[in-house]
Amino acid sequence: VPPYTGDKGFNKDLVNRVPRLPDFLVGRELVIYGILECLNDADVVRLEGEPGIGRTCAAAAVCRYMLQRPKSFPMDFFAWLPQRSDLATVHDRLYDDLSETLRLAVVGDDGKSSRAPIYTSKDAWRRMVSSTNGSRVALLVDLRPFSRINFRSFESFIRDLLNISKVKILIISPNGILGDSDAQTGGWKSTRHNKRQVSVVIPPLDFHSTALLFGWHAPFISRRSQDPALWSHRAFASELADSPTADEGGKLFEAMGSGNPSQIHEAARTMSDTRFQSLIN
Repeated sequence: VPPYTGDKGFNKDLVNRVPRLPDFLVGRELVIYGILECLNDADVVRLEGEPGIGRTCAAAAVCRYMLQRPKSFPMDFFAWLPQRSDLATVHDRLYDDLSETLRLAVVGDDGKSSRAPIYTSKDAWRRMVSSTNGSRVALLVDLRPFSRINFRSFESFIRDLLNISKVKILIISPNGILGDSDAQTGGWKSTRHNKRQVSVVIPPLDFHSTALLFGWHAPFISRRSQDPALWSHRAFASELADSPTADEGGKLFEAMGSGNPSQIHEAARTMSDTRFQSLIN
């Protein structure tokens, strides 16, 4: 993702509520722009995919893109929920009320359909309704930190938010919650649930992007890259991509992490130069 300093006058405080992107983010351009396209067309976009596939990075890239471009994506308020330990604590009443309401919505009620959701009876909900009514709000809701989720209550919470505010909601689905996907490596697949909600499945990286990321993190390749006479990271990836071993179903692709960024990092950290040479020869 190319560096961007932002539109004139963008709110840096809101951008600081988003996790930083990794130093080397590769192979996700189509996914990021696909999510942005979905957000233009729908109000709720759910990010799905296997553990370690990069849902947080994709969400952070999308949020930063929007927050740095208020002319294209005007908004009055943004929140990443729940609060992350690696970000500065937000001291804001609306943020606190959203956090508390989300927690109550996720916990849910006793399951009796005749009862109104528990969060609607709380002061935090009433203050939030008053504060956001008519405002342009963007939310990132990460469901993975919650050990137990009442999906019926959570879906009611989402519907209520859509009814009271001009809101865009990006949801990181829990591990194991996947859509009906046949997305191929490098691409992405969206599934429309209704007029206002879409799911996007984030696929594995393709072979070239996998090789780039692996080469960036593998110590033995990094050492070679310091010498201009030897591989650069991009030359390394291009060389691998043109080799007979460049098969997304092959042993080399699998050994480098099968396109899963988390597994690629681990493979790069642990693989020896000798092992790597045996795979490419």
